[in-house]
Amino acid sequence: MIIKEINRIKNKINASNFLIFDFDGVIADSVDIKTKAFAEIYQEYGDDVVRKVVFHHLNNGMSRFRKFKFYHEQFLGKRITHPEIIILANRFSSLVVNKVIAAKEIPGASIFLNTYYKSDKECAINSASPQIEIQKIIQKKGLNDYFSAILGSPSTKHDNFKKLLRLFGCNPSELIFFGDSYSDYLAAKNANVSFVAVGKDILDSLKDEKNEIYYIDNFLELIG
Repeated sequence: MIIKEINRIKNKINASNFLIFDFDGVIADSVDIKTKAFAEIYQEYGDDVVRKVVFHHLNNGMSRFRKFKFYHEQFLGKRITHPEIIILANRFSSLVVNKVIAAKEIPGASIFLNTYYKSDKECAINSASPQIEIQKIIQKKGLNDYFSAILGSPSTKHDNFKKLLRLFGCNPSELIFFGDSYSDYLAAKNANVSFVAVGKDILDSLKDEKNEIYYIDNFLELIG
C-alpha cells in the first residue's frame, strides 16, 4: 500500500538518525543515462534484445557485472567469461561516468541533504554502481561531505546494509532507505529497513504490495 502523507514521512525522518540513499534516480537524475548505455552495448543483437535488457535494467538493481552475465546467458544464450564482463563494464563506465557527473539532481536533493546534514543525521549511499566509480562521481559532484559512507558493488545492497549497521552501531529499524526501483524496495524489505520510494517510475511495480510504503515525487516535498 503506497502512502503519500508528507507529514508522516517527515515525522519518520525526524525520528531517525540514519538516512540511506540509492544514487541514480534518487540523488541524480541519471537513470536514463545508464539505460541508454545498456541499449547501446546490446544494440548489435537487435531491438528485441534491447527491449528485454532495458526492461530488466529498469526493474532490477543488481550490479552491471551481474547484469552483463544475466543478459548474455538469458537473452543471448551465450556464456561470458569474467574478462569479457570486465571489458563490457569498462566500456559501460566510459559511456556514463562523465554524463552522470554532469547530470541534474533530483529536485531538492542537495537542499534536503544539507538540511539534515546540519541536523547531525548520518547519511550514506547504498548503490549498485561500482564503489570506486560512485565515490568518484559523488566527489566530482561536490556531495562528498554529506555522506559518512559511500558503498557500492561488488557487494549487494543487502550486504551493504549489514556493513552500514555495523558502521553506525544501530538496528535496522533506525535506518530509512530512499530508492527508486522495486529491487531497492526488496533490498530494504529483506533487511527490515524502512523504505521511501522516490519518483513516479516505481509506482506501478509497487501497486500490489500489502506493506505500507512511503512515497515522494522528489525531495522538494520534504523541504520546509
